[in-house]
Amino acid sequence: MNQEEVPFEWHVLSERLKKEANILNRHNAATLWRLWKDGLAVVMTHYARTVDPIAFGALWPSANGWKELGSLWVHRPFRDSGLASSVFGALTR
Repeated sequence: MNQEEVPFEWHVLSERLKKEANILNRHNAATLWRLWKDGLAVVMTHYARTVDPIAFGALWPSANGWKELGSLWVHRPFRDSGLASSVFGALTR
């Protein structure tokens, strides 16, 4: 996938995830966007700025055909607000 096709907010999200020490560095913008387009990811944005991702979760395809929760992230200023539970709930419905 051409990087120019990926919406800007996915690049913002990718850069934020790369700064987290406990998250594997497989989160390039194109991969995140593709997961979302395939219905395997949830992203929440700041209510006033749609290009400001503040929470994200993804189900990653595994080798045995199952999906695993491999990413659950909330931007530091928004932690302890219940967003992780909301993302998890949306992913497991």
